[in-house]
Amino acid sequence: MGLFDFLFKKKQSRPDDGQQNSAREIELEELLKKAAEDERYRKKFYQCLLSSEIYVLVADDRDCDVESLPVLKLNKEHIPIFSSAERILENERLAGVRYVRVKADVFLKSFGGTPVLLNPFSDYAKEFTPEESQYILYGTAAVPIPTG
Repeated sequence: MGLFDFLFKKKQSRPDDGQQNSAREIELEELLKKAAEDERYRKKFYQCLLSSEIYVLVADDRDCDVESLPVLKLNKEHIPIFSSAERILENERLAGVRYVRVKADVFLKSFGGTPVLLNPFSDYAKEFTPEESQYILYGTAAVPIPTG
């Protein structure tokens, strides 16, 4: 059984919105790269993330509150999130998986107790621990946030 086999039990499709990456998606991805290389950009990256929409893989695209989203997880632990639909497609195996766009701050408030991976198949990926999600949202954390 492969790492992502649980994603493919049912063939799912995703609407093709045909949109180019928005300026906000591009800004978020550029800040992610800069923050990975220079910690001075981390605060700006966090601020941009919180005011952006993210893409979340879901089992189906029913209309529901963010708290009730049937999110898909990696290894039953991490929730993968993406800065753009293009980042989802970096892994060909995700081509038929459904996704929804949600406001990042609302998502982190709802799922912040679960480890989250931003752009897990990209050169610049970012893991958010529950403590880091709390820090990003509220400026506090139970443990110090690693700077490396």
